[in-house]
Amino acid sequence: MTDQPAADSGQPSTDTAKPNQRLRRAARVAAVQALYEMALTGNQQADALTYRRESRQTLDNALLEELVQHTSSNNDAWDKTLIPHLSANWTWDRLPLLLRVILRTALCEMTMAVTPPRVVINEYVNLTKQFFEVDEPKFVNAVLDRCYKQQVANGVLPE
Repeated sequence: MTDQPAADSGQPSTDTAKPNQRLRRAARVAAVQALYEMALTGNQQADALTYRRESRQTLDNALLEELVQHTSSNNDAWDKTLIPHLSANWTWDRLPLLLRVILRTALCEMTMAVTPPRVVINEYVNLTKQFFEVDEPKFVNAVLDRCYKQQVANGVLPE
């Protein structure tokens, strides 16, 4: 596990995302980093956001702010939704802090209903791959998929 995305390998970029998608992807990474920083150090939201804005010139600032604000202000609700979907071998407290932040942020974005939930799940699985090896992205995919299906069954999210 690392707290920074994988470094540039020197290979040509294979990112075929459109400019708006790249801005949103950068905002997601920055939001997860800001929320991780806040949880780990106790830094205030404004400080974490300022640092992220200054260190990344190209990102969707509105999405960054919305994700950080809504995720951090509803941690207990996100946790209550996520915990029942963990596998039997994992407890919430056993998960690395960064994984908890990724799951909370993904669930938050899913409920914002701006981006289709399946796209959100894919984006956060890919984001997880920047910080973890094989097992964690699969875990994130499974938990978010179960949450999505439950939210659809409860009428919270559309199919």
